[in-house]
Amino acid sequence: MSANLPTHFLYPSALSACGLLHRNVRHICNAYPLPSMSFFEPPQLIQAEVFAAVPKKLRKKGDPSTWIDANHLGSGLDCFLEGPAFDRDGNLYVVDIPYGRILQMSPEGELDVAAQYDGWPNGLAIHRDGRIFIADYRLGIMVLDPKSGRVEPFLTHAFSESFKGVNDLTFGKNGDLYFTDQGQTGVQDPTGRVYRYTRDGRLECLISNGPSPNGLVLDPDDKVLFVAMTRSNCMWHCPRQKRWGSREGWRVRAASWNSWARWACDG
Repeated sequence: MSANLPTHFLYPSALSACGLLHRNVRHICNAYPLPSMSFFEPPQLIQAEVFAAVPKKLRKKGDPSTWIDANHLGSGLDCFLEGPAFDRDGNLYVVDIPYGRILQMSPEGELDVAAQYDGWPNGLAIHRDGRIFIADYRLGIMVLDPKSGRVEPFLTHAFSESFKGVNDLTFGKNGDLYFTDQGQTGVQDPTGRVYRYTRDGRLECLISNGPSPNGLVLDPDDKVLFVAMTRSNCMWHCPRQKRWGSREGWRVRAASWNSWARWACDG
C-alpha cells in the first residue's frame, strides 16, 4: 500500500455500508488501490471432471415446454437439471424442470427416467422411508414412489391460499419437512416464504419476508436453518431459539455473496 495514503482512509466496503461512498472517496480508492488480502491459505485447486452426462436418447430438444416458453424462450434447451439427492443405494436423483421428469443415475453413471408427469419439478429430497418428495413450482409438494414411478400430490396449498411457487425442500432429523416458497419474489417484493410441515401434519410459516428464498439446509444438529435468498445475493442464518419456528424465535444474519441457490451441509 502506498505510504502517501491518507491516515483517515476507510475501506470502500465500510463506507458503502454506511452510505458514505461519494465522489471524492471513489477518487481516493482509484488513486490508492488496495491489495487483495486473505487470512487463509490459498484454496487447493481441484480439477473437475465430467462423470456422466444426459444421453442423447433422453434429451428433449425441440419438444414443447411451457417452462421454457416462460423462462428461456428460444433457447432450445433439451433439459434443465436441478435438485440432486442420493438415496441409500447410491443412486442420484435429479429433476428436469421443463419436461416434468425425475431422472435417476446409477452409481456407475447410467441415467434413466424414474418418473414423468405434467409439472415443473424444481427440487427434491428423499425421506428416510425411501419416498422422494418433490418441490414443484406449479403444483406444490409432490411425492414420488420410486418403485412404481407414481407421482401424487402431497401438499398443494397453504391453508386457503395457493403457494407462490415452491422451490426446494429438506428434512430435519425428526422427519419435519422444510421448504421454500419463492415464486417471483425478490428485493422488489420481499414476501417469499419458508414453511415447515411437521410430522403430525401441522403447516407452519417460519419466514414470510424473504427476498427470493431458494435452497435451504439444516446444520448437522438441526439447530440452524440456512436459507439462500437468491435475488438479493445473500444467505440467511436462522438459529434455533426457544420458540423454534415462531416469529420471535428467528434471528437473521445476511452475507452479501453472489446468487446463492441450492446447497448442502457437510456434517
